Amino acid sequence: MQIVDNQSAGRYSISWDGMQANGPQKRRNTTFAFDIGKMKIEADSHFAQGIVAGKADMVLGGMSMREPANAKTPLFAMKDMTLNSTTNDPKNNYTGSSVRWNVADINAKGQHYSPATLEMQMSHLYVPAMRDAIKALQEMQRTRRDVPPQFVFQRMAGVLMPPLQRLVEHKPVLQLTQLHLGTPNGALQGKGEARIEPANGATPSLTTLPEDLVAQLTLNIPGPLAHQIAALALTRQGVPADQLAETSQRYLDRLQSQGLLSQQGNDYSLKLDYRNSTLLVNGRPVWRG
Repeated sequence: MQIVDNQSAGRYSISWDGMQANGPQKRRNTTFAFDIGKMKIEADSHFAQGIVAGKADMVLGGMSMREPANAKTPLFAMKDMTLNSTTNDPKNNYTGSSVRWNVADINAKGQHYSPATLEMQMSHLYVPAMRDAIKALQEMQRTRRDVPPQFVFQRMAGVLMPPLQRLVEHKPVLQLTQLHLGTPNGALQGKGEARIEPANGATPSLTTLPEDLVAQLTLNIPGPLAHQIAALALTRQGVPADQLAETSQRYLDRLQSQGLLSQQGNDYSLKLDYRNSTLLVNGRPVWRG
């Protein structure tokens, strides 16, 4: 392990056997039990042009929350979670990073969601701006005692604005490469991207970011899940339970006729676009900033 300017890099492995906690839940006059399974964290990183590059992985065997403590079905439980992150070595003053989060099974009050996966990538990150941001945070850490608590946020914003401005000028890109959530009614899937494309080739800035940002998100929703989501929305509107099946279909049909939802076979798709301070749903403007 090597530490330079409060940044650490090297190889390490940490294992934890987990923990259990239980006791009274006084507010609801009951008991609770909270369990966290075995966890392991490993990293293999190094310094490269003033930033830390390499990879880090975390594995958590599971966790659960029960109330009361002897309940057969947990309020929430999670099994086999992994978190993987990678930062590439800089090349021509730019780097990229990726994060992948995966859970084999999520149990929410007896409803199972499996698997759940989220994968994101960032590219075209300007390394000199990242170094400046790190130095600014380190300087703020050294002088934090000189700043009254009520001014901490303003101080942080002030020291980070210049490096963040430089970062934005070099047009970083964020990609949602995979979104997958298995549900009892099928798997929700999605992909997306956000990038900075100022009009007329102008230099982007933090102040013009709402106008310069271009983003897309596509969601694919299985039919049974779409009906479930529609039924939940209609239930909150007071629709009786015996009318939900028919009313949910009419609700989805109305969204299609309005151009806010499209159907492909038994599934539905939703495409969100943001450009020129305008949000579009399946190509139809629904909000303008």
